[in-house]
Amino acid sequence: MPSWPSVSSQTPALAAQYNALSAAIASWLGPVSAAGNLLTDLPSAGLRTTNASWQEFQVAAVAGANQAADTFQIQYNTRTNPAGSDSWSSVLSVAAQTGALNVAVGVTFGSGALFLGAANFNSTASFQGLASFGAASFAGSATFNGPCYSNANSPEYFTTANASWQEFQLSTYKGAAAANDLLQLQYNTRSSSGGTDSWTNVLSIAAQTGALTITPATTFQSGVNLASFAVSGAAAFSNPASISFGSNFQTWTPTVTGSGSMTASSTTFQSAQYCRIGPILVFSLQFSTTLGGTMSSTLNVTLPVSTVGPYVWLYAGYIPGASGPWQNAVAFANNAATNTISISISGGANFTAGTVNVILAGWVRVA
Repeated sequence: MPSWPSVSSQTPALAAQYNALSAAIASWLGPVSAAGNLLTDLPSAGLRTTNASWQEFQVAAVAGANQAADTFQIQYNTRTNPAGSDSWSSVLSVAAQTGALNVAVGVTFGSGALFLGAANFNSTASFQGLASFGAASFAGSATFNGPCYSNANSPEYFTTANASWQEFQLSTYKGAAAANDLLQLQYNTRSSSGGTDSWTNVLSIAAQTGALTITPATTFQSGVNLASFAVSGAAAFSNPASISFGSNFQTWTPTVTGSGSMTASSTTFQSAQYCRIGPILVFSLQFSTTLGGTMSSTLNVTLPVSTVGPYVWLYAGYIPGASGPWQNAVAFANNAATNTISISISGGANFTAGTVNVILAGWVRVA
């Protein structure tokens, strides 16, 4: 308490003013501890009622279980009228040792009133309007009901006159309906620090379906694994040799049978490979088999996938006997749902009993 000059020789009115002022100053200069001491009451419009002691707000120091738990608080009175007992609840509090600020109630920020250099959201955060974050960490969930933009800085251009220029941004787009809402990754089509920003989508994600749309030409360096996809426009492959369809060519073991009473046994495959590309099956086949029974004009060979659509005619070759020149044969795939290719000698003659070598390659439409 400061030393004040004696006022004993002053008038009673001056002495009364001095005593009132001294008492007021003493009430502020006295010791304050975090023991629940009231620091100040903030009168409110409730003072017009008969209970003039009712306050709606107060600033208080609150003692915790230990010093680390001591807080400085702005509190509001949860009683809603002058009657009854006071009941104080914290609006916000400041930790004594760390200065950590805790806001205990919902907060509404007017337009442009919130800028966060860093934020850590441990529970749900709802943003109705535009929010700007220098840095934000969301440990819980964040709901953006208005536009939200995240700018990725381009520091190599910050030496220019227009340091606010960004090359990329992540934004939300509110469509005419919820089905049209998007999350967008965009790039700035202006190519220097001068001029007006012009944002164009690199990719967008539909809010309700998760449908991904990639707008510009795209290069995949390490491969793409697509369970299913549809190309609405033209698809150009700059390096077709690098296209892989599953494991590319695979092997299968066909079953070879003769038509009618002709038999096929001791079959050996020199080659039996195929590659499926959507509805098309490309295959290559070479085998030898021993024919017996009653000779007929057709050998049947199974494919790894059933065929569909119209007949497909293919050229084939065969060698009657263990060796000799190749002779002409034809093959066709039935349009019924079957996995069989039928091979016949050109002209329709019957095969000859004994060893026969067959070679065949082509494509068929498959299910």
